[in-house]
Amino acid sequence: MAVMCERLHRGGGGDNHPEAARKAARLWRLFLQIDSDPALGTDFGGGRLYVFVRREDARRARFDRTITLMQM
Repeated sequence: MAVMCERLHRGGGGDNHPEAARKAARLWRLFLQIDSDPALGTDFGGGRLYVFVRREDARRARFDRTITLMQM
């Protein structure tokens, strides 16, 4: 998932430098996981939301730079 975050951060699409994306992916951390719970009104089709943030952005409270992925 961290590699996907890095690819999306770089603009998505095909990555011409997969090794660079893998190295940069080490900077991403899981910040928040939100599970589906119909009783709470959070139903993501039975899936989960994962919010990732780069380590340095978290240190600087730059949470506007997160990437959210959904897993079914």
